[in-house]
This record gives sequence, structure tokens and C-alpha cells, in this order.
Amino acid sequence: MPSLDEMLQALRGAIGIALGDENAMRHFEVSTEAFFRSFFAFIPALPFYLLITTAEWRIISETPEVTLALDKNGFLISQFLSAALSWIVFPVVLGILARPFAITRSYAQYIIAYNWASLPVLAAISFPFLLFSVGMLPKEGVTFIHLFLLLGVLWYRWKIALTALGRGAGLAAGIVLLDIGTEIMVEFAIGAAFF
Repeated sequence: MPSLDEMLQALRGAIGIALGDENAMRHFEVSTEAFFRSFFAFIPALPFYLLITTAEWRIISETPEVTLALDKNGFLISQFLSAALSWIVFPVVLGILARPFAITRSYAQYIIAYNWASLPVLAAISFPFLLFSVGMLPKEGVTFIHLFLLLGVLWYRWKIALTALGRGAGLAAGIVLLDIGTEIMVEFAIGAAFF
């Protein structure tokens, strides 16, 4: 389990990447142990996932044109499994492709930065869902703001790949597309199993 200091330093590095800090990667501990500890970022990410998923359920249930085969608990479980599998599948797929992509030396530091950067990403993405949950934003506003934030997340994921891998903008864009592709595959598989 990572120490509080390691988590805070990693978050400092993650935010530093977004702000263009050239020394941001120095805040991440890079070792085999730190690689595996970075997956513990999923634990503090859980409240964000819960907030987003419960708000999504409420939006879906308040939309008469949409019907789901699942009840609320089934929906929450399917979304949680999708999130958990995404945290595993993308690093495994990228690990398999690390040699052909010539990123074996920087793979671990990229995954470490990617995992810890998921926390500020989820904090940003959850913001419109929080506003909806407390009645300050209509569901249409959530959709608009969420789409706008997703564009920012794509840029940020590209920036992480560019910074941590150091292999150029084109490969960084390819890594982001791979990330999106694996997430779609995971959601499709979970959807096929639950819906």
C-alpha cells in the first residue's frame, strides 16, 4: 500500500503534467513496487465512481425513452466491474505491446503516472454529476459539461503519454486511442454480460 507521502507526491506530479511542469515526472516513484502500488489509486477513486454511477442511474431512470434490463444495484455492479476491469485491461494490453511500440523502458513510469492521474481526472469528471446530485444542474447540463470535460481528459491522457513515454506526439495519440479502444471493449463485454 502506498504511503500518504507517495500518494501526495504522485498527485503533485499528475497535476504538474497537466500544468506543463517539465519536472513533473520526478514526483513519481518509479520501481517495480511503485508500479504495483499505483493500482491502489483505484481505492480513493471509488467515491468518484460511486458518485458518477449513482448520478448516471438517476439520469437514466428519469429519462422515459430509456429502459434498462437492470435494477439500480445491477447497474452499479456492472459499472463498478467495468471500471475495475479497465484499470487492469489497458495496462496488460499496453504491456503486451510495449516491445513493438519500443516503450519497454518507459512503460512502468507511464502506467504509474497514468494510474495516479486517474484521481484528478475522476475528480473533474465527477463535478457535473455532483452538481446534478445536489440539484444545481439539470441532466442536460451534465451531458454538455461532461462532453466538454471528456475533451480535456483526452488532451490530458495524451499529455501524460507524451511526457512519461517521451516517444513523440504520434505515439502518444496512438496510446490514447488504445486506451479508448480497450475501455470500449471492456464496456461492451460487461454490457453483453449484464444487459
